[in-house]
Amino acid sequence: MAFSEGASGDPVARPVGVERFVGQLGVLVAAAGLVVGPDDLSELGARPGVGKSSIGLDISRTLAKAGLVTVFFSMEMPKSVCIDRLICENARVSFQRFRAGTLRDEEKSDLLPAANAVNKWPIIFDDASGLTVQQIIMRVQALTDETPVSLCVI
Repeated sequence: MAFSEGASGDPVARPVGVERFVGQLGVLVAAAGLVVGPDDLSELGARPGVGKSSIGLDISRTLAKAGLVTVFFSMEMPKSVCIDRLICENARVSFQRFRAGTLRDEEKSDLLPAANAVNKWPIIFDDASGLTVQQIIMRVQALTDETPVSLCVI
């Protein structure tokens, strides 16, 4: 952690290192202290609207591109929005402009190849709301009976 001056002049803790996940397998965001091993449980908490789901999607995307099965439970964001975010990220176009319908023609032409690539990634989305911990465990166990799951994001 590093410190910067807050609005009141008091020191405020802030993470050092990578602000957004773009890392490699094995060392996710080592500078910020997030290193994930095969049996690790990592938690990320923050106030609403600061990108917890986005970083979970980024990590899931990176692992899925490497062929590792990930399960993403999204209780705040519909599955379609998660997929749209992945497609936009893969096409390197602005998600905000995509949603507003203001993409340029060349950006629009990048969406189909990006969508085809995302469709092949082994990411399983579950956007059911109101799941209990037991229901999530049962769903993940059912999935792991079919294929090994490398990451589960809730």
